Amino acid sequence: MEFDANVARYVAQPFSVTYSLNGRNVRYTPDFLVQLTNGRFKSQEIKPSEKLASPKNQRKFQTLQAYFAQSLHHPLELVDEKFIYRGHKVNNFQRLYPYLQRQPSATELQTLNGLPCQQLSFGELVGHLAEHVQEPLHSALTLVALGFFDWNETLLIDENSTLTLKSGVA
Repeated sequence: MEFDANVARYVAQPFSVTYSLNGRNVRYTPDFLVQLTNGRFKSQEIKPSEKLASPKNQRKFQTLQAYFAQSLHHPLELVDEKFIYRGHKVNNFQRLYPYLQRQPSATELQTLNGLPCQQLSFGELVGHLAEHVQEPLHSALTLVALGFFDWNETLLIDENSTLTLKSGVA
């Protein structure tokens, strides 16, 4: 969620609710409460796809989704490993995560203004930064991690990865 520009913040296991299922009161705690940048909220449940596919869990989560919409006025979103582990997303985000806390330097930001075009490869970005900073790879990873570029996060980020500078960031 740290890399989703639509997520303002999130909390793990934020609250519990009691709902009725098959005539019994059942307690449920969602995995995450997510506040989006537009101010809206959603809850998320992370489960393996085979568990989500079981008839018992399908009934449970249909009931819960209706409960969340009606009582909490926000959706309960079901997320499985097929979404999380699509392509190389996890590998890319693990590589970029340490750079989320870095603040780009004035030189790195100025370099963005001097890029020859809006679209370039990751290798070209590193090469362009090498003319201005001491650690161009770290600078490039910082700029990508902080969301200055759009890129296909499901493809392993390497020197040939296509980056598109987001409008209004430089």
